[in-house]
Amino acid sequence: MVGEAVESNAAVAWAWDVVQELQLVLGEIVIVGPMERAPQPTVQQVELFRFWTIHILCCSVAGVTSSPLAPTDALLDTWAIHNRIHLYLLDALSDDALRGQLTSGGRDVAHQFAHVHNVRLMWLKAAAPDLLAGLESFDKDSAPSGEQLAAALTTSSQAISALLQRGLESGRVKSFKPHPIAFFGYLIAHESSHRGEIGVALTQAGHRLPDKIAYGLWEWGSR
Repeated sequence: MVGEAVESNAAVAWAWDVVQELQLVLGEIVIVGPMERAPQPTVQQVELFRFWTIHILCCSVAGVTSSPLAPTDALLDTWAIHNRIHLYLLDALSDDALRGQLTSGGRDVAHQFAHVHNVRLMWLKAAAPDLLAGLESFDKDSAPSGEQLAAALTTSSQAISALLQRGLESGRVKSFKPHPIAFFGYLIAHESSHRGEIGVALTQAGHRLPDKIAYGLWEWGSR
């Protein structure tokens, strides 16, 4: 038990160092308030949104040592909460909002969610192809509905949870370095970055999130 605690604490410390480095890479930006309030976000504000969402990683990994749950259970529970926040946001969006884009172009909101799902499948294919059974990716030319996206994110989240559990038990995730907790942090940071981009796209497309939803994204205790 002591050995497991030492390894867990070392992994948390490593993840914290990664977050600090990411903050330095993104630059010294002062957070002034919810990004949804900016009518036309600038490039700097988009980067701010990305910077802000990385804080989820800190909260998530901290749960490994502060939760009364066993470390593995706490981490998997955090992953489940993270995915439910995707679903909470998705459930609040109309069909028109799903087609919203950044003014600079790129993926629309629906395809941002689809990308999150597709990247999960990419990692499953590389690390545990047996967990891909029954899962399908979204084509770039598709127009997925909110219901289709929610179903896909639910099933791919469950498969990633199984991959994480295997990795935590074995001490590695195939095709990823350095260790399973870092893989967990990578997934949270990547997907939260896209969730931030979705918030900016919604604002620029005229579908700014209501305050209740925008602040609800941070209410991890009730999600």
